[in-house]
Amino acid sequence: MTNSRVNLSGRYQKITRKNNDYIENEIYFNRIITPKLLSEVKFFLPNLLNFEIQEDRAVLTTPIIIGTPLKDYIPANSGEKIELINKYLEMISKFQTLPIFMQINLIRLENFYIVEGELTHRGILIIEDLDYNNHFDRSYLLKTIKNVADNIIKDDVTLYNFKNYFRDLPNFNIRKYSVISEDIKKIYIKDLFVDSTFDTEAETVKTKWWKHFNIKFATITLFFVFLLATASFSLIQSLGNNTSNDVFIDFKIEREGDNFIFIDDVYSFNEVEVVEKYWTVKKNSKTILESDKSPLSFKPTLEGNYTISLRVKTKDGKWSKNVQKNISKSDTNLILDDMELFDIDDVVWNEELANSGNKSILLSNENNSIEINSSRLIGNVTLKAMLNSKNNENIKVKVEGISDGDVSWSKEQEIKLSPDAWVPFQITSTSDEIDSINISFVNMKDSLSFDTLVLYSNNVDVD
Repeated sequence: MTNSRVNLSGRYQKITRKNNDYIENEIYFNRIITPKLLSEVKFFLPNLLNFEIQEDRAVLTTPIIIGTPLKDYIPANSGEKIELINKYLEMISKFQTLPIFMQINLIRLENFYIVEGELTHRGILIIEDLDYNNHFDRSYLLKTIKNVADNIIKDDVTLYNFKNYFRDLPNFNIRKYSVISEDIKKIYIKDLFVDSTFDTEAETVKTKWWKHFNIKFATITLFFVFLLATASFSLIQSLGNNTSNDVFIDFKIEREGDNFIFIDDVYSFNEVEVVEKYWTVKKNSKTILESDKSPLSFKPTLEGNYTISLRVKTKDGKWSKNVQKNISKSDTNLILDDMELFDIDDVVWNEELANSGNKSILLSNENNSIEINSSRLIGNVTLKAMLNSKNNENIKVKVEGISDGDVSWSKEQEIKLSPDAWVPFQITSTSDEIDSINISFVNMKDSLSFDTLVLYSNNVDVD
């Protein structure tokens, strides 16, 4: 008989552990989590044993990995920390073709383990805690990368400049993770390697060793060795107080009118039993609510920001660290628009007119194109959308498939528009692999609204 245990059962998914061998992950379809999206995401999940589409869900089967969560791993030295960050950036660069909200889900710290000395993605997709009421942009991706880097660097004073770099990372306009890798390589060379400006005068016959000695490097190295030695005892003591490595802790926030509902997302993989969940709500660092009830309903009485914390206690009496999120009483409950699932930059949104969702893209003669980034497509590529104009007019739509900045293919179509009516159009092309799509409009007489974008391919290789 199979020994099964449910580790997570929520509105959007159910995770069941089968014996000690594998995890069965059932993800239910909704407006955002579609069969098409999960069929694309499956290619990015390592060690996926089986993927099955059923009527209302997808079932993903993944083997259980045995290792140390990255959040608890302690690298041996500063060099290993930088190598670990570079390996992480290399791994997550493969996710850049997915929608931003799914990238954020896959690149977060909880997904990574150290297995036999190697950084490994656990391959289990958690979507139960997705915030469907939030509009994600690239800053959220960079903030997630910053959090991972901070966890690896921790309080290492020898990596002060790296810590400053990642602290400012969410404010940078970075589109590719390879740029971050190049930046930290420059910092590493500048901070830790011997200067390249040596005495090369012709009359120098024998080079003196002290001319090539980098005092800064030696000082940093000696200080780091001293720091490791003095911290060893306290580090060993602190390890005994850590939460079990096998407990995943998170929570999501839902809003019902003026009430916020805090719903925990706590589960374990190795028979670790959670016996208590403890919530704390603070405003301006002052505790205003403590409770062991879960889910927890909270109605703020004063305007401003609140910090919600969750920690758990396991059967062996160990408490976890606090997991924190913030809310604001003045926040509005935004609905995620379908158009926001695509990586689209530098467009004007029209919140007064929409065919689906709550807004559309407003086009004009000055701003008459849309670029859809991070769209890994190959085979028979199909693009569908709806257009709306105030006038009777004929316009030309030009769609280009882009690969590494070069136009791979181009197609045009004439469309007849009617006043204040949504008119559909569709363009299909056979394509080698492309990474972005550019849509431009010619002969526009007036402004034009663009909405209900659908973009997909059958991923069949082209000879």
